[in-house]
Amino acid sequence: MHDIITVVVNENSVVNSQGQMDRKKQGYGDLKLPNWILLKGFSVVPDPATAGVPHVRGEVDNKLQTHANLQTSDSIKFHVACSIVDIRPNGNMVLEGHRTIKSDKEVWDFSVSGRNSRVGRQTRQYRA
Repeated sequence: MHDIITVVVNENSVVNSQGQMDRKKQGYGDLKLPNWILLKGFSVVPDPATAGVPHVRGEVDNKLQTHANLQTSDSIKFHVACSIVDIRPNGNMVLEGHRTIKSDKEVWDFSVSGRNSRVGRQTRQYRA
C-alpha cells in the first residue's frame, strides 16, 4: 500500500463541424424633400423648390451565401505519480494521484483515480 506508480494519461479529441448560411436582404427607399431652407447671414428662411420637389428612389437587393467547414483536434499527454490507496481481495489495486502544471499564466490541476486489474502486471502494463 502507498507505493508510487507512474500513470501516463494520453487524451485525444477531434471535432468536425459543417455549416451553411443563406441570407437575403431587400430594401426600398422613396425620399422626397418638399421643404428646403435657405441660410442668409445668421438667419434661416424657407426656400421653395422652384424647379420641383427633389425626389430620390432606390432599391437594394443583397444576397449572401456562406459555406464553412471546421476541423479541430487537440491532445494532451502527461504523467501522474499515483499511490496505491487500496488492494481489493481479488488483487485489483485502487490508485489515486494529483498533479499541477503551471504554464505562463495558466494552471492545470489533474486528478486521476481508478481501479487497476491484474492483467499484465508482470510486464508492468496496467489497464484502468
